[in-house]
Amino acid sequence: MKAWIIRWNGLDTDDRLREQPVVAILSARTRAEDVRRHVQFLYTVTHSTLSEQLDQARYNRPADVPYPAEFAIIGGVRFENRITCGHNPFLEAMLVTDLAVSENSDGTEMLKWNLPAMDCPRGTRSKS
Repeated sequence: MKAWIIRWNGLDTDDRLREQPVVAILSARTRAEDVRRHVQFLYTVTHSTLSEQLDQARYNRPADVPYPAEFAIIGGVRFENRITCGHNPFLEAMLVTDLAVSENSDGTEMLKWNLPAMDCPRGTRSKS
C-alpha cells in the first residue's frame, strides 16, 4: 500500500522515538501541502505551550510558528514527497510504498515500508 507516514526522527534519546516513532498514517491521495500543514500542526501541539498556541491562533497578527514544516530541497529542487518540521527530535513525513503492518511475537504491531527514491513530480525549483 502506498501512504504517507509521519514519524519522529533525530538523534535525541526521547522515549517517543523508541516507543512509538510513527505518529500518523495518511492516504497517499492526500495533497503534499495538506500533509505539510498536518505535520506542522502535530509538531506545534507537542512542542508549544498553550500560551504559544494561543498567540499563533490569534486572528490579528498571529505569532510566527518557530519551526515551520518544509519540503525537502536538494540542489535547488523541491521534493514534495519528503517533509520535515522541528529540530531534534523532528517530525518527518514520507510518501512510502509497500506499507504493511506485522505483529511481533509479543503481540505488538510493527510497520514495514519501502522508501522510493526521491522524485520531484512537479519539477519545481526553489527560489532560495
